[in-house]
Order: sequence, then C-alpha cells, then structure tokens
Amino acid sequence: MRVISAVTFVSLVGYTLAAYPTQTNNLYNALNTCTVKTQSDIDCITTVRDGLDKLADYIQKVRNLKTNMGRLNSGLDTFNAVVGIAKYAPAIGSAITALKSTITAIRPTFNSAYARVKTIDAKIYPWKNDVNNGKIACNQAISHLNRLKTVCTNGKNYVNSARNCVNSMTAGSVKTSLGNFMESMGGAMYTTTNSLNTALGNIGSSCAAIKALTNIALGWPDIDFIDVSISGVYASLQPILDFFASLQVALDARLCIPNPLDALENLRELEILEEIAEGLNPGNWGWKRRRALSSQKRNAVKISEEKANSYLSLEKRGDICFSAQDILDGIDAIFSALVDLANKAIQAVLNALPSFSLPGMPNFANLFSLNINFNLPTIDFSLDLPLFDLVFNFNFGCAVDVKNACSAVSGAVSFDCGNAYGKRSLISEASLTELDFAKRKMTDAENLETEVEKRRIDSKHMTEAEALAAMQHLTEEQLQKLSEIMQQKHG
Repeated sequence: MRVISAVTFVSLVGYTLAAYPTQTNNLYNALNTCTVKTQSDIDCITTVRDGLDKLADYIQKVRNLKTNMGRLNSGLDTFNAVVGIAKYAPAIGSAITALKSTITAIRPTFNSAYARVKTIDAKIYPWKNDVNNGKIACNQAISHLNRLKTVCTNGKNYVNSARNCVNSMTAGSVKTSLGNFMESMGGAMYTTTNSLNTALGNIGSSCAAIKALTNIALGWPDIDFIDVSISGVYASLQPILDFFASLQVALDARLCIPNPLDALENLRELEILEEIAEGLNPGNWGWKRRRALSSQKRNAVKISEEKANSYLSLEKRGDICFSAQDILDGIDAIFSALVDLANKAIQAVLNALPSFSLPGMPNFANLFSLNINFNLPTIDFSLDLPLFDLVFNFNFGCAVDVKNACSAVSGAVSFDCGNAYGKRSLISEASLTELDFAKRKMTDAENLETEVEKRRIDSKHMTEAEALAAMQHLTEEQLQKLSEIMQQKHG
C-alpha cells in the first residue's frame, strides 16, 4: 500500500502554486491574446468573404454580359445577312449604308471584347459553387470566432477585475487565500487557452493565404457599364432587325394572277368549236362556203373584255404566282401589272420605319485589365472545433466569486477554482470574514484529510493529481497542519 507523505503534498503544492500572481497573469495574458487574435482572424475572414461576394457577383455579371454580347453578335450577323434587301426600299438606302459602315467599323473591337468575355467566363464560372460554399465557410468561421472572442473578452475582464482587487488588498491570510484561488483557476485554464492561441495563429496563416487571392477579385474593375451599354446597342438594333424581318416577309409574299396562256388556250377552243359548228351546218356545205367561213373565222371569236375576264375567272386552269422580290427584280412585261401589287406590299412595311442608328460601343478596356491569372484556393480555415468547444465551456465563476469576496471582505468562493468548467468545490463554501477565516486555518486541513479517507477504496489512495487539485486553495499554515496530521496518522 502506497502512502503519499506530507513532504510530497507540500512539494506538489509548492510546484503548482507559483508565486502569485504568475498563473493568474499568464491566464490574463493568454485571454488578452485570444481577444486580439480572434478579432484579427475575424477581420481577415471578413475580407475573404467580401472578396468571395465580389467574385460571386462578378461570375454572374460576366455570364450575363456573355449572354448579351452573344445576342448582339447574332444580331449583327443577321444584319449583315439581310441588309442586301434594302435595295427594294430605296428610300432608306442612305441610312442603311451609313449604318452598315458603322457596324463594319465597330465589329473588330466588339469581336475582340466578346472573345475576352468568353475567356473570363470559361475561367471563373466553374468556381461558382466553390465560391458559394466558401462564403458559407466564412460565415461559420466568423460565428465561431465571435463566440470565442466573447468568451475571451469576458474572461479577461473577470480575471483582471478579480486580480486587481486582490492586488489592492492589505497583505494577510485573506489576500493569500484569494490569490491562491486565482492561481488555481489560472493553472486550470491557461494550457487550453494557450493552445487556442496557437490554433488561432494557424487560422490567421490560412486566411492570409486565401485573402491574397480573393483580394485580386476585390480589385477587379467595374464592368456594369459595359453590360448596360451592350444592352442599349442591342435594344437599338432589334427594331432594325425586326424591320428587315418584316421586309423579308413582304418580299416573300406570293402574288398571283390567272395564267394568260390558259386563257388563250380557252379562246382557241372556242374558235375550234365554232368552226366545227359551222362545218356541221348542212347549209354551209360546199367548198365556197367553207372558204368563206375560213376567211371570217377571226371575226367570229372576238368577245368583249368583260366577257373574256368573266370567262377567265370561271374557266382558268391555274394561276401564275411570283414573290414580290421576283416581281421587283424584273419579270416579263406581260406580268407588269403585278409590280404595283409588290410596291404596295413594300410600302406597307416602309410606313413604320425604325431609327437606323446605333449608340456607340462602350470602352472595353476594363475587360482586358481584369486579372484572372490565379486559381481559386480551397476555403478552409483549419478550425479546431473540439478545442473551441472546451473554451466555450469555460466558467469564470471562480473569478466572479473572488472579486465579490474581495470587495466585501466576506462571502464565499463556491466554484472549484481548479476546474475550468466551474464544478463545485470538494470543500464546502469558504466564509472569508477575518474571524471565520481564522477558524478555518485548522479545520480545512482536517477536512482534506477526511476527504482523502473518503476516497480510499480497496486500499487505493487519492492520486497525486487529485490531492493536488484539492490542496491548491490551502495556505501555508494549513499545509503545515496537514503535514502534521499525516505524520500522526501514518507515522
């Protein structure tokens, strides 16, 4: 059976309870560092998030610009394809010629800018999902860090308030006891807080690398005016294209008249029938009569124009049709009456002429100054969430109790200051009036020994760590008394 000697207890306590306020100051400094580092990390990640916001907006703007420029590109191609039919509307010839010259002049610059937009879109559009996920990661990290900052800031204030109060007390047993409580809390919390600061430094390093790239997006120039201008050009071009579409419909219209060849053939049939009828008449038999009929044949088939038109409309075998464009391109003189119909079809379109002018193209320089020579990094800030959870559960009730007892020179320290998470002390609440404190000098050591006895199970003793935690609040006088008690009990 192993027995922990009084000397061991005293040496352990001496090792743990460094001269006040060493552990307390270490904890305060660590919490202050935590406050500074969390704010620094929040600022960095906020900047990253701003860059990702800009990048997300840009991704959509470039895609919209690509769509609008593609639409305008198709419109300009359409114009070049149909502009030739303007010859059928000579009244607009000069305006169309000027417009065609304008489009020809701007097309090379437009084509270059359109190619650049397609290149930018091909580079950044695949980042869309990663950027959105990165924004979520930033918001989550900022939320965790804000919570850490609150814990560290509040903890720092609690520790500093209690520390300053204890430091201002007149030397004595109460000051010593309260100082030991603070040292116990400092020892319990410092290691975790220091580890947290190391983790916060890692976050800062990760964030700095990411920010260096997302800051490129923050520096990207404005392209909104380019999209607005392109939309304006297309809005002006569209009515012109609609006009040419209507003109083409008019030119494609089929204009028809009865086939005059069919009409002539029908007239010939009348002549033959009449001649046959004359030939079948017995009174006309004989050579001379037939000759007379033959000489009079043409007069026999002459009919009025009205009757002929009636005959054609009723007896026509088919129509002859032409497009208005065919008619205006020139047809046989026999169909010249259709020209008037074609001209009327074209005139109907010309009655609603659009403006044959386009606004100027924007300055595309910003597209070419836009830096896309980088790859989107993985948005990962290496958050040590299990470590964060430990700090989130810190309870500074010990510092609060110490401050209250210090200010009133009475009260109780109800928290186990050796436990960072605020469990009740093994020893009942300690009254800190001068009178009661004097009474406790001799009894606390006995209580500790009683606790040791309670922990003895199957010949096992309290471990050194357990004993250490239970003894951290004792004064030197109490430690001496404990040593005496243990010597009496264990020889």
